[in-house]
Amino acid sequence: MQKFNGWKYRFAVDVDDVLRSLLCNMVVLYNEEFGENLTCEDVDDYSVEKSFPKVVEKSGNATEWFFKLNAEKLFRESEPIEGAVEAINRLGKYGEVYIVTKQHGLLNKIYALEWLEKASIRYNAVCFVEDKSIIQCDYLIDDYHENFRDMKCGTGVIINAPYNEDVSDEYLREISECEEFRRFDSIADFVEFFEKECI
Repeated sequence: MQKFNGWKYRFAVDVDDVLRSLLCNMVVLYNEEFGENLTCEDVDDYSVEKSFPKVVEKSGNATEWFFKLNAEKLFRESEPIEGAVEAINRLGKYGEVYIVTKQHGLLNKIYALEWLEKASIRYNAVCFVEDKSIIQCDYLIDDYHENFRDMKCGTGVIINAPYNEDVSDEYLREISECEEFRRFDSIADFVEFFEKECI
């Protein structure tokens, strides 16, 4: 891996479950509503329809229940992941930081911008996109493996989550054009690695 020598890297960073602890807040909402004892580790499928069956039984549409009916509470009250704010702000010393996130609907985009400001996260730009492969970057940092589909970048950085632990590097190479993939438990772990290996 090339050492930092004045080159300004371009970091594309996802929000939910990279910076903002959305999944755990979803679990809290679910447990409160249905009297369950689900944990974050129990959510082993990215699809909310599959992971939260009682929402589907009640409303017929878990996506709408979480991301429309309960969106304000879900997005505004989710806490930063431990160490994430300091980590992403440190990345800014080495290049440009782009927040690259899928947020459906105008209100959820506003909630994301408000959350980033409240968390004091520094960035160069925010991109709301469905297809992250349109972004040119050296590093894409994301928790959802399908966001790497058709991606062209130097390094794909996967933040570990229960729903991606069975995804192989071979699969990721098949669906993308990233030069390499690395896994970390958090963006803080990635930044620690980056500062040791790349600067």
